[in-house]
Amino acid sequence: MKDFKKEIEEISSLYSKAITEADYLRIMNEAKDLEVRMKKETREQDVAEGVIYGLWAHYYFLRKFFREPKEVKALSEKVGYYFSTISDPELKIKYGCLFAVIASELEHDADKAFGINQAIGELARETGNILSLLRVINSRGIREMRIENYQKAINIFNEIETLDNIPKDCYRLAGHVINNRGASKIRGRIDIISGLGDLVVAGRSYYLEEEEIQRKHIKGLFNRVEEAIKKM
Repeated sequence: MKDFKKEIEEISSLYSKAITEADYLRIMNEAKDLEVRMKKETREQDVAEGVIYGLWAHYYFLRKFFREPKEVKALSEKVGYYFSTISDPELKIKYGCLFAVIASELEHDADKAFGINQAIGELARETGNILSLLRVINSRGIREMRIENYQKAINIFNEIETLDNIPKDCYRLAGHVINNRGASKIRGRIDIISGLGDLVVAGRSYYLEEEEIQRKHIKGLFNRVEEAIKKM
């Protein structure tokens, strides 16, 4: 991994700033090139760890700009392959969350997402790792949002309240959970004002407190605020 560390860090940095179609395409291409070279020189688990942000970029590209069924299938199969071959629990949970989100958001397969979330939920409880627990909470909640079961999504996102002393390296995932809880309150017309409050907390207390602020998440917050205003 040492030989590829600088390239992996560069892809991670590019991903944190990505907003445009060109941004995502660049990350995807660099990650694909890295994957080919890493497969020749290192073990599969290291390859999986090195290219995960490229696969997330591919997911966002398909969701935002170009949802071609063949590409969705290819991405799902690749992520599923890594998910099935990884032995490290925390990396497996990372891939499971991406796998479940693809199933839910791109394939519209709620049952598949549910099964994946069950598997990674068991792993997260075994590890007790807060980052992993947050990943699974977020993934489970997104699945309920996709089928418009907003109150159940809120109940799942509320599980964050049981986690004490969330460390700073978990702020991005904590922000996602609070952000999505707010979106659920807004989209389900359950409590729009409280939903707006969650969006503010997600931005101010989590996303803006990260060492490397991800512009796409801040932009997403503003989009959700506009969505809330329209519903008021």
